[in-house]
Amino acid sequence: MIKLEDLTLREKIGQLLMVRSSSLMFKINGNNWELRDREEVAEILRNNPYGSVFSAGYINMHTDNMAEKSEGRRCTIEEHKEWISFLNQNLRIPLLVGVDCENG
Repeated sequence: MIKLEDLTLREKIGQLLMVRSSSLMFKINGNNWELRDREEVAEILRNNPYGSVFSAGYINMHTDNMAEKSEGRRCTIEEHKEWISFLNQNLRIPLLVGVDCENG
């Protein structure tokens, strides 16, 4: 179990921050949204130990369980769990997950 006194200042501050899942999945290149590869996402998390992640209702998953910016099927519960598991593998402290799910 990680205790508060074991956290770095950066980790303590990170616990106050919530990142959008789409901000981790995509980067903007001009007017285009590009899918980040998992190593890039892992590097972002190593540098920014967020405390929580927010997932909106329209997460469209790519075949490797990463999201893609397009109209298409929504992710399954299993795919979303796998994505959150991947994020948590790259953090010392598990994320608090917020979901916009009024559409079910």
